[in-house]
Amino acid sequence: MLGPSSSGTAGMALIGAELYKLAEGTPAKINVCFHPRHYEGYAGCRSHYAAVGGALGMSPEDDNIRFALDIAKSRNIDVSVSFFEEPLPKEGMTVCISEENTEGKKFSVLGVSLGGGMIKILEINGKAVGDTVNSRNTSCENRKNDIKNSNCRECKTLTVCDPVKEEKKSAQEPLFTTCRQFTELATKYDDIADLAFDYEKAESGKSFADLYDKMYNELKVMRRAVQRGFTEKPVGLYGFVKGDEGAKIKDAAEAGDLYDELLPRAISKAVATMNVAMSMGTIVAAPTSGSCGILPGCLLTVQEHFDYSDEKIVRAMFIAASIGLVIRYKGVKMSGMEGGCQGEIGVSSAMAAGALVYLKGGSANKVFHAAALALKGLMGLICDPIGANSEIPCVKRNAVGTANAFAAADMALAGIESFIPPDEVIDALVHVQGRTPECFRCGDSGLYSTGMAEKAREQEALMDAAIRI
Repeated sequence: MLGPSSSGTAGMALIGAELYKLAEGTPAKINVCFHPRHYEGYAGCRSHYAAVGGALGMSPEDDNIRFALDIAKSRNIDVSVSFFEEPLPKEGMTVCISEENTEGKKFSVLGVSLGGGMIKILEINGKAVGDTVNSRNTSCENRKNDIKNSNCRECKTLTVCDPVKEEKKSAQEPLFTTCRQFTELATKYDDIADLAFDYEKAESGKSFADLYDKMYNELKVMRRAVQRGFTEKPVGLYGFVKGDEGAKIKDAAEAGDLYDELLPRAISKAVATMNVAMSMGTIVAAPTSGSCGILPGCLLTVQEHFDYSDEKIVRAMFIAASIGLVIRYKGVKMSGMEGGCQGEIGVSSAMAAGALVYLKGGSANKVFHAAALALKGLMGLICDPIGANSEIPCVKRNAVGTANAFAAADMALAGIESFIPPDEVIDALVHVQGRTPECFRCGDSGLYSTGMAEKAREQEALMDAAIRI
């Protein structure tokens, strides 16, 4: 996806894409209606760019999202932004994207961006639906024909495929939804990554080769982002992050100026990746854009140090994905606005910790205890960006999440287990998220409340004025 936010950018593009599949004819007007809670954030996250880009048929990784408003203008499409009035939607990342074509026919999609590229569609043309989709299952060819439309832009058939309801590939229950289930099933496998592959094959219907190629492409995107962060030093959208932070850490580590070598190298890659995300560059949400540096920081560094093959790293990425799946199945919110940074940096650190243990030959039990130890270390972490996007403090928190992942992995590899079972640790995170006040979820507390943050918001307001609608 393009940075800077998986919920505020990628999710909005995906909801817009659902409108693109639904609507017909030539668009004349597009309106994007946000929750008032997103008033400060939508410009910095480029949420209106992403929503309009999706409505024009762009995917979350399409570079043209940066120019979506200009493209709409060149097509004589009137774009507007508005905000919900009372009664307000429950979730702060709720958006209604509506379109009117040149013949006066109207279409609308109401959805919620859940973080990590996941969305939930609530209504289509005012009709309640409510199934969850993500970037893996938005293809029109996999939809049921529940909504009639004579000119589907996606499949060009006489009936549109439902933009929400996914046709199940299998009636079977998922292979695993808990840490315990994965650990028990893993005893049947010589390589526990094969269990992760089997899960994905059952859920997606794709072959091992297709799944491997897709994840290998994710690895290549991670590498490119790190390299771009080191060489181009891309400045963040607001300039609070200068873009050279990752390169500075790398140079200092190579010069022997730091206490360690391996960890600073990992942190440098994590921060360099975030530098790219904050400049609206292409990264891999793992699981979110705000935490996208941790997994590549950890995995690419140990690959260099221990000479792991690409295949081994890809398998480790499937282990990380399995950890993320279990955490999501148990109800953790992976959006800072909905659950705090503990659901972004915390979850990513847990995924990376488990992957690190796998690479060292650790058992499934050790993999999930590493994930639990990592989650425990960052539980309660609030979301307090100083303004519109995640430049401050998320970039530096990726460094902390990277260090936390190594600490948790080392403890698990040494035989230390979480006193609280991994599944119960995740349940505890859900409990904490549910009781975290709004002021600690992209609210007005923490670093947001400082004098320096107030000055930064004044600077942001001037820059935002040029791109607000």
